[in-house]
Amino acid sequence: MKNALKLKSLALSVAVASSSMAVMAPNVAQAELTGNIGMMSEYYFRGISQSEGVVSPEFGVDYEHESGLYLGLWSAKVADSDVEYDIYGGYETEISGFTLGAGFTLYRYLEGNFDTPYDELNFWAGYGPLTVMYDRGINRDADDNGKDIDYSVISAELEYAGFYGIYGKGMDFAGKGVDHTYMQLGYSTEIYTDTSIDFSILRSSKEATGGDEETTLLLGINKSFSFM
Repeated sequence: MKNALKLKSLALSVAVASSSMAVMAPNVAQAELTGNIGMMSEYYFRGISQSEGVVSPEFGVDYEHESGLYLGLWSAKVADSDVEYDIYGGYETEISGFTLGAGFTLYRYLEGNFDTPYDELNFWAGYGPLTVMYDRGINRDADDNGKDIDYSVISAELEYAGFYGIYGKGMDFAGKGVDHTYMQLGYSTEIYTDTSIDFSILRSSKEATGGDEETTLLLGINKSFSFM
């Protein structure tokens, strides 16, 4: 699953910053259509493994307009022989140095083996190196009785000169009545034209893993390109 800031795994954040989600759509001249393709050593989202120890290829397409509107599609391999695809869109603007944005993300699974659908509204605000985000969503047909589960996630990212830190907390995101936390520290850098590599260390709470607290090393590489 991906959020609007592409904070799934910061391997993804080199494509953006993932995804983003996570997706932060910066203003560009008139309009821009871009793509990205990459590989993650393991696909984590909000501190929870999605590929369960397996390397995950990913790709995405983003349309961004100078007005601040954006629309995109992102996909990656997940566990249970399934493929996740996310559709997202929204609007971002800058006012007196503050970045403000709102959007939506629809998480879907091609075979429906790995998980049920998620629908999310995403809100974020940033100033300088700090961005704070609030996501409110519904996990469709998720509980034992086939009923929807409402959840929310709040996260913050601090970034400087390629180094970044993320802290997040999910309320009912990992399951009904389950609150979990995660923290990620890493570094992203361009190694070739439009090609970036990302190293990070992720700490997930026991509620996120379903067992003990876990620390995971992650590696991602991503190539971006422009269609227009």
